[in-house]
Amino acid sequence: MLKEGIRGVGFIIGDSNGNLEGAVAMRAPVMVSILATELYALKAGLLFAIDASFIPLMVESDCLNAVNMINSGDVCFATEGGSSGGNPKAAAP
Repeated sequence: MLKEGIRGVGFIIGDSNGNLEGAVAMRAPVMVSILATELYALKAGLLFAIDASFIPLMVESDCLNAVNMINSGDVCFATEGGSSGGNPKAAAP
């Protein structure tokens, strides 16, 4: 049964031959959008890979919107656990 407000992310890391090097599944902060959650997963995966010295690296994702946002240099204003809806002015006091 799915619980409202709980999200999880996961990623796998393989070497250049496709051999499994690591896999992680974890709860994610409740984000304001699915896109923000996808971006959070990419960030978590990158931090894990860098910390484990899996560099150089190639990143793959099944979320075209996240890939396009990263490649375009756009900024995601969603905060971890926030509710501004991506609008930075809405988060201001």
